[in-house]
Amino acid sequence: ISQVTGNLYIAKAKTSDTGTHSCYLTSHIDYATTSVFSKVIPLIVQPVGEVRTHSPHIRAKFPSETYALAGQAINLECFAFGNPVPAIKWKKLDGSLPAKISKFVNKSILHIPDVQFEDEGVYECVAENSRGKDTLQGRIIVHAQPVWLQIIGDTKADIGSVLWWKCAAAGKPRPTCRWLKNGQPLTSKSRFEVNNCALKISRLALEDSGMYQCVAENKHGTIYTSAELKVEAFGPDFQANQVKRLIPAARGGEVIIE
Repeated sequence: ISQVTGNLYIAKAKTSDTGTHSCYLTSHIDYATTSVFSKVIPLIVQPVGEVRTHSPHIRAKFPSETYALAGQAINLECFAFGNPVPAIKWKKLDGSLPAKISKFVNKSILHIPDVQFEDEGVYECVAENSRGKDTLQGRIIVHAQPVWLQIIGDTKADIGSVLWWKCAAAGKPRPTCRWLKNGQPLTSKSRFEVNNCALKISRLALEDSGMYQCVAENKHGTIYTSAELKVEAFGPDFQANQVKRLIPAARGGEVIIE
């Protein structure tokens, strides 16, 4: 039974399959579960004399490219007709099959739980019987929502100084960054230089104080990191180079006080 199309596939119909069939559909939405039956579909399998054998033919095919977010589960479906009934086997052409799917390698539905980047690659379904085989290939491509590698933090800076802020995010496709000040977009102009995930503010002024955000996003999600900038005007400070309390000097000589 295909979970993609809802179709029922019978690889080798027998007279014992004769009868009425219906589809039973269950839907889970929030905390509610709804089930419904389709109309009854009669199936009559006519007995014949000698049953001809034939090679497999894959009817239910998974896409040539399957995209998934890291952490999700994937089902690849591969149903084949044939007589004798074809045996199904899965392969990974550019590496070995993940150990977590070992119990599904001989089934029509290949279930890959908790997909990670190492699961990317080309997968092949092989349907084979004594008359021959049919194959189907498709690539799994794993994407990921943005996650922070580097964030910004609250900063105090002296008026007239230079501020450098940088954020970094991982994801697939690679996230792009933009900057906000007090919720408003920042662009490169005057003393502000915005370069994707980096922000430079030259000659800081008191009005540059405020809440800043770096926003990283790709088509799968958006994340934010926030920090407050406080620009302060500090008074003169001689702590770094204090004047000596006693400076020896010769009468009539020169003295340098630093």
